[in-house]
Amino acid sequence: MYLKKIEIQGFKSFARKSTLEFNPGITCVVGPNGSGKSNVADAVRWVMGEQSMKALRSKKSEDIIFAGSDKKTQLGSAEVSLYIDNQDGAMPIDYSEVVITRRVYRNGEGVYFINKNSVRLQDIQMLLARSNFGQRTYSVIAQGMIDSFIMASPKERKELFDEAAGVRQYQMKRDQSVLKLERTKENLGQVEVLLQEIAPRLRSLTRQVKRWERREEVEKKLREKQTHYYSYIYQDIYQKHQDSFQEFKKFEEKRNMIQKEIDNLQKNLEDMEKESSRGEIFSQLQKKHQEFLDIKNSLLQEKVVLEGRMQADQVANGQSDLTYINNKKKSLEHKLQEINKSTENLKNEINNKEKELSDKTEKQKDILDEYEKIENQLEITRQKLETKEPLEFEEIKKEVGQLYTLQDEFIEKISQVKEVNEIKLIKKEANKIKDRLAVFLDKVKSSASTSPKEIFSLQKNLKEIIEKRDYSVNTINEVKTDLSLKTERLEYFLENKNNIEQELEQIKRQIERASTGSKQEVESKLKKQKEELENKIEKTEKELEETQNRIESFNEEEQVKKESLFSIQKQFRQTQDKLNLINNKINNIKVKLAKLETKKEDLEHEVKEEMPEKFWSEIFKEKEERPEPLNKEEVSNEILKLKHKIDLIGGIDENTRKEYEETKERHDFLSEQSEDLNKSIRDLEKVIENLDKTIETKFNKSFKKIDKQFSKYFKMLFNGGQARLKLVREEEKTEKNDEENEEEKEEAEENKTTKKFIAGVEIKATPPGKKLKNINMLSGGERALSSIALVCAILANNPSPFVVLDEVDAALDEANSLKFSSILEELSQKSQFIVITHNRTTMEKAQILYGVTMGEDSISKVISVKMDEAEEVIKQHGNRQ
Repeated sequence: MYLKKIEIQGFKSFARKSTLEFNPGITCVVGPNGSGKSNVADAVRWVMGEQSMKALRSKKSEDIIFAGSDKKTQLGSAEVSLYIDNQDGAMPIDYSEVVITRRVYRNGEGVYFINKNSVRLQDIQMLLARSNFGQRTYSVIAQGMIDSFIMASPKERKELFDEAAGVRQYQMKRDQSVLKLERTKENLGQVEVLLQEIAPRLRSLTRQVKRWERREEVEKKLREKQTHYYSYIYQDIYQKHQDSFQEFKKFEEKRNMIQKEIDNLQKNLEDMEKESSRGEIFSQLQKKHQEFLDIKNSLLQEKVVLEGRMQADQVANGQSDLTYINNKKKSLEHKLQEINKSTENLKNEINNKEKELSDKTEKQKDILDEYEKIENQLEITRQKLETKEPLEFEEIKKEVGQLYTLQDEFIEKISQVKEVNEIKLIKKEANKIKDRLAVFLDKVKSSASTSPKEIFSLQKNLKEIIEKRDYSVNTINEVKTDLSLKTERLEYFLENKNNIEQELEQIKRQIERASTGSKQEVESKLKKQKEELENKIEKTEKELEETQNRIESFNEEEQVKKESLFSIQKQFRQTQDKLNLINNKINNIKVKLAKLETKKEDLEHEVKEEMPEKFWSEIFKEKEERPEPLNKEEVSNEILKLKHKIDLIGGIDENTRKEYEETKERHDFLSEQSEDLNKSIRDLEKVIENLDKTIETKFNKSFKKIDKQFSKYFKMLFNGGQARLKLVREEEKTEKNDEENEEEKEEAEENKTTKKFIAGVEIKATPPGKKLKNINMLSGGERALSSIALVCAILANNPSPFVVLDEVDAALDEANSLKFSSILEELSQKSQFIVITHNRTTMEKAQILYGVTMGEDSISKVISVKMDEAEEVIKQHGNRQ
């Protein structure tokens, strides 16, 4: 794995996009002071997640964005991308080439990408740590940093050795685990506080719920008793209602049968009423006989005239025929006028009779209603005399109170009406109150005393009404008969009118044809007219004969009908008496049914007040079988005892059970959370302990190797001397996680133990020929060589994939530069080096050489030279210096 290239755009002096490509080995970046070559090292450090602006030689984030110059405006963002070759899979990610990109905007917003996928800074730091990048210490080493390795405190050096030992990823995991542990302990504390707050309330609610459960047991028994009690009463009322209803149906059937007989008798009477009386019928028959006789005489005269015409000489020329037809036409038109006048008069008379019949029928209906009303009153009065039922004052008081309550509820419902469709419901309620009030009034009336004088008075009124009824029937019959006769006569006139109109139409056609016809046609027409007259005369004679027969048999038929009418009227009165008796019985049953309905409604009202809705369907279930006998008094006492028990238990808020369930659910949830958090704490402590062991093992192993390599490179650079590394350990007190002894203060000290930890790293370095007690006593050049020896030792032990050195060899003389370049060449077999330098010796070791320049526009530019290709060019063309 190595760094393939770096792309820089908008970062510090690199305003334009600049690309530096690298190969494994050593690459040098050179250029004059101020050209921006050190910005390459800053760019690498920045893209690898550096957050310190001081380490990037800036004060704030927008300082790293190109600020502009006289010839170039400032940019809005800066972006750097590292292209890492991962063909060997050393970086734990499924890409053969990994591109790490960091971008920042002038408003301070920044983003990170891995292969163009947005990621977090933590993801990049963990990826680099697992890939042995020491991004915060030795992967990018600036000129000022090389001296700080030696001059740093032991604790600060510890961070360098953590990365050098390859335990940085474990330390990051440990830090994350420690942070999780602290948060988990905080959460556990919050959960325990909540549990302490909830526990007292849960205990109180538990006691209330137990009371609720006891109340529920008693209520359950109470509901069972009430259900059984009310079901029995409801079924008893239902069975009595059914029995009364069956009796009602039985009498209803009888009444229908009697009513049917009355209807038949009434129909017979009406049929008789439709027929005319004896004198009117006889007059009508006489009149009809005279009319037929007149018609016959008229036809005979026409026949004589027609025969005379046929014998007259005028037939020869046809003129007399035309004269006859014209005369006949005038005669028919005169008859038609008379018939129209008679028809109009008859229609007026019929309209008057129909109006008279309507008025008399309406009066008859009033008489019949009054007749029925008197009969009902008479029957009720009789029953009052036979069975007197006194009405108690308490019963009246109770009924009046209930009616008053219903009236108040009804008035309230009226005031709440908002929509039109609610009026139907209001009407229904009003009818219900009206029916109940009617039943109550019947009770009050039936309880009052009645004297026999009332019955005699009613009977007298009944007799008068019967006389009025009979007179009304006879009057209506006479009007109907007269109306029937006038209607028949009107029909006769209309028929005669139709015949005359047809005949007149024929005469008109004859006149039309006679004016242009021949003599033979005239003779033919006269013969045809004669035949028609003979047929009419024959038909009229038959009707005269039929009328005469009807007149002869009229007297006998009229006598029979009169006797039949008297018989039917007698039978009608007898049947009407039976109907009245049945009606009285039906009315009594209706009163009984109304009382049962009232009891049923009272029971329903009581049940709906006493019991919840879910029990109503069981109580109000209508069963055909009769209920088993029940001691209502005993059950009622048991219900009262159960209600008393409920009163002793007391009322409980309906929301208590809901609150208890919610509180218990909350308490159980928090208890589970507490257990989970305790388990998480134990798991995290175990993870931290394992990480500490791993870190310590790997650190100690790597530290020994680095110590050995440090001594080696120190002697190589100083041509002798002594150098070694020493761990600084300190003691800390830790408390055992012993739950059993956690709350015991007297044993708290026994739970504490001492533990040593690595606090830092000391460097002992003594150049040859000197005896120094403190490393700070080294000269500047000696400190630089010692730092280089330490960095080389670290790289030899745990080589980073690539290392950026920014003028670390600036303080070295020529001899030490040769030594440093040799060591660098040796280490380049393990790590890739990008060296920013002015040293010729170091440049000679480079395979690629980049030059950085800056023009008048203050923008850094990059030029590159591959040294092997340059050597080939020199060999071919020579050195042109």
